[in-house]
Amino acid sequence: MTQNIEVKGNSWLTWTELHHCAVSGSVAECSRLIEDFPEDVNVEVDTDFNPYNNLQLPKYGKMSPLELSMHSENIFVMEILANYSSFRTIEKCLAGIRNISTKNILVRGVLTQLREKHKDVQYGKLIATCENVIVIYTTDQLVDACSKIAGIKTTYKNTNGFDQDNETAIDFELDMKVPGLSIEENAQMKDVVDANSDTLWKNHENLNGIRISAVRTTGGKASRDNCIVLCCKFKGFLTEKEEEFPRSLRCKDIFFPVDVREEHIVLLTSQPSDKLEPLACGGRIIGSCADNKVWGTIGPFVELPYQETGFLTCAHVLDNNPAFGVLSGRNHLVYQPKKDSNADYLCGEVVKMAFKPSENPSIDAAVVKITSALRIPESINFVSF
Repeated sequence: MTQNIEVKGNSWLTWTELHHCAVSGSVAECSRLIEDFPEDVNVEVDTDFNPYNNLQLPKYGKMSPLELSMHSENIFVMEILANYSSFRTIEKCLAGIRNISTKNILVRGVLTQLREKHKDVQYGKLIATCENVIVIYTTDQLVDACSKIAGIKTTYKNTNGFDQDNETAIDFELDMKVPGLSIEENAQMKDVVDANSDTLWKNHENLNGIRISAVRTTGGKASRDNCIVLCCKFKGFLTEKEEEFPRSLRCKDIFFPVDVREEHIVLLTSQPSDKLEPLACGGRIIGSCADNKVWGTIGPFVELPYQETGFLTCAHVLDNNPAFGVLSGRNHLVYQPKKDSNADYLCGEVVKMAFKPSENPSIDAAVVKITSALRIPESINFVSF
């Protein structure tokens, strides 16, 4: 809202209440004005017309409320305005700025706005170049992409799948003829992890998980070497207050090298009886057979022909006569978490079934194809018990 003011013989200028508040107002007043007049946040005024004799502004320029708060050093109001100003306005403010505390306020404003649209956003630097970047973690099916937001380099990281180091380690471990860790090695490594885990979680925001392995990756190659694997969301990236991961971890006289790998782990708080979108291991299921009242659980996920996804479960929970297998003309539907005509709980159909309890070894298994796109998992998740 514009305000009529007297300035050196000129009146009815374009300064709004929010511009005046940016110079000398309070946080409460700023918040109220943004709520009442959101369109004023990015309005720029001519600095030739300055109603404040004690405020030095550059001549022949234009300034937004955010810029005015910077010049007047109205820090608390600046923090509010940074959360609502456009990225173009913030980029203009960041250009050539040397004051670290002011820069941090502006960057936090960018992150606050991004976190309203994205669940996971971080700011830090790339280890190799020391370049400051914003990282947006996404499940969109895209190759890691870069752009700029408010003049800051921004990287979009796809959280689906494994990185190359993980794939290399898994392939190497599958080809190993000698089993991985002995009982003694497992116990020693667990002691080292227990002794260091609290410190690691406290000091490394980028840390996503800790585990032990008999395979270590170095320079894109895998070798037989016991190590502590530190899983991070973005390898080669540090948030503002982080240091690089340690190269080894020690407990008393025992130490093991560290292998840092990029891996995204999803922790779920869903219960087995919740409707799961996407599905997760351990979720409760029931078959469509009217005579069968047994509940089952979702087992391991499997890849099916024609790029379809399924999961394993016990055959006896889906049919009262599973020994007959999947019969032609008879639908074996699967619901999660229950059968309900008033809700869409259908999640899949049985494509293969085997039930031979008297054989050695006995068999009680069914393959369920997931038929709902919303139920197809993007990673291996587990429900909480």
